[in-house]
Amino acid sequence: MKRELFRNFPNYLTFFRIVTIPLIVWSFFLEEKLSHVVGFTFFVVASITDFIDGYLARKFNFVTKIGKIFDPLADKALVVCTLFMLVSFSRVEIIPCLLIVIREFTVSGLREILGQVQISIKVTYFAKIKTSLQMIAISATVLGTNGSGIESLDSLSNILLWISSIITVITGIQYFISYKKYFSYG
Repeated sequence: MKRELFRNFPNYLTFFRIVTIPLIVWSFFLEEKLSHVVGFTFFVVASITDFIDGYLARKFNFVTKIGKIFDPLADKALVVCTLFMLVSFSRVEIIPCLLIVIREFTVSGLREILGQVQISIKVTYFAKIKTSLQMIAISATVLGTNGSGIESLDSLSNILLWISSIITVITGIQYFISYKKYFSYG
């Protein structure tokens, strides 16, 4: 029983990440300075669980079908919902956010189509860097935009978000180039 609980721990972290999403959304409605700190804290904790669950699943061979499905969905939901709130509250420019969201949905669609013919898209090292940079950029943006009182972080977070969006698009293009030979299946 203990082994089974530990074996599913990465999945529990994934579901915890999903549960934090409404808390991040809620944080945007708090008093402005508190909103930045609370949203940042929830987002960082959720982001850290992404790295921990992946590490544990690979290190101890705890990869499950549920984890393969829900981990990327949790990641996308976390990123997309947080970006949506940042745009809704006019805390970021919409273009880098749209680039990230479009790429995430497009690659998810590609995964789904290829998965139907038993072709699995392997996550590339560059895509892992992309995810890390997205998490850092969004964390900085949640903490340091419009009203946080940390002016230098405002500029840095904007630059990081743009860099993240460009790398996100590049990794999306890489996936389509790598798997274009399978497009006739779709």
